[in-house]
Amino acid sequence: MILKIVYNSDLHKSFYKELCQFLDANSIKYESYDSKFLKDRKKGYKVKGAFSARLDPFVGIYKNDSPIKGFYSEVKECTVNNIIEYLK
Repeated sequence: MILKIVYNSDLHKSFYKELCQFLDANSIKYESYDSKFLKDRKKGYKVKGAFSARLDPFVGIYKNDSPIKGFYSEVKECTVNNIIEYLK
C-alpha cells in the first residue's frame, strides 16, 4: 500500500507536515507531489485523474498500482483525521 499526496505547499503546508509526520512514525510509504511545481503538477494530475478529483489537497491510496480509496477536498473529506482513521 502506498499513499500519493497531491498538495500545494503555499496553501496546504500544515496539512502536509502533519500527515507526513504520522506516515513516517508508522512506516507507511508515500509519494508527494507539490502542484506549485510543473514537474510535480503533471504527476499530481495523473493521480487525481485516476480518482476523477479536481481540487487540492488530494490523497489517493493505491495497492499494487490500483487505486483503492481517495480522499477528496470537493466533499471536505481530505483531512488528516479522516486519513488516519482509515489507515488504522
